[in-house]
Amino acid sequence: NISAATTSTIGFFSHDNSANMQSNVIYTFIPSSNSWVSNITGSTGQITVIKSGEGFVVASDATVGEKTYTITKPTSSVSKSAEVNNSLIKFTSQANNTVKEAFATMNDEADNNFDQRDAFVLLSTNNEDLVEPYFLVNDKQILKDEFKTMPYYAPMNFHASKVSNTNLTVNNIPENVNVSIIDLSNGTETALTNGSAFNFVANQGENEGRFVVKFGKNNVGIDNNAAEENGISLAMYPNPATTSTTLFIDGLTNNAQVNICDVQGRIINTYTINKNISTLKINTSNLASGVYYIRVVSNNLTKTEKLIVK
Repeated sequence: NISAATTSTIGFFSHDNSANMQSNVIYTFIPSSNSWVSNITGSTGQITVIKSGEGFVVASDATVGEKTYTITKPTSSVSKSAEVNNSLIKFTSQANNTVKEAFATMNDEADNNFDQRDAFVLLSTNNEDLVEPYFLVNDKQILKDEFKTMPYYAPMNFHASKVSNTNLTVNNIPENVNVSIIDLSNGTETALTNGSAFNFVANQGENEGRFVVKFGKNNVGIDNNAAEENGISLAMYPNPATTSTTLFIDGLTNNAQVNICDVQGRIINTYTINKNISTLKINTSNLASGVYYIRVVSNNLTKTEKLIVK
């Protein structure tokens, strides 16, 4: 990672020949195109574009030895508000006396998605002791997730080479943010505070579809009007869905009705839920592939979200 505020000189010694990368070249990963590209001019290795937080690798001649590249800060100004607001919430997974980290951040410039400037996850499959946490956003595996509105739900998987007793701890949670982890296997939601540990057994593989991290608004330092302005908030995971999806609901002050509607607006199924319900598992196995709408109605509040069934 390169900080936009500094000038750095970095030395590299080798590269992976299996990556089919040329010598003396700096490559950056572009998530939107799922590809590595070369960003240099001439033969000096001068970087033309490296943005703050962007991942990069260097391919150097194995026969030559050490190469040195100088990374300079951009000439354009960097948003100071973004720098201040982008303190990273750190998720640390510890198993078998080894640790691995993932990060999330509030960012006023985000679109409740991961920053396209960040590199994808490179899972550490060569270490059998690791249980590696990563976020799943739009079917992409990422180590750093960015969001600007709350509540925000981020599915989190854990890559494990073997069955492992695992502790997940969270640090650097901002004062105005609540963080909790939802275990979809039993429907429980556990609040996570700075330094507290969430314990679970990670199965061998990706541990998919089990955990969702919820970022909610803490009313400390926020006036009541600002805290109540959002009304009902909905999210679904997985979406697209095959056999089922879990609906996450925030902001209910009364009991509510959940309708599943087709594109013509016809109600296919209805659930009645208590105001204290925050998750609802919806069976989609009997629905034909296509687009549906989940509509939640509570008194004078209505919220609708699109559901895709594969």
